[in-house]
Amino acid sequence: MDHIEPEVRGGHGGAHNGAVACRRCNRRKSAELLEGWDDELREHLEPRRRRVSGGR
Repeated sequence: MDHIEPEVRGGHGGAHNGAVACRRCNRRKSAELLEGWDDELREHLEPRRRRVSGGR
């Protein structure tokens, strides 16, 4: 589980501020805001989409 707005940046610990993330993504995002980390997340997910969809 990852905080969408990190607690160290004023985010709260409630369920409305959480998102499912693998350990690698959670650590790489660290205390970044989701908006600032969006491009890196897309780069991480794109190869998996190609693999799952049969290379399309």
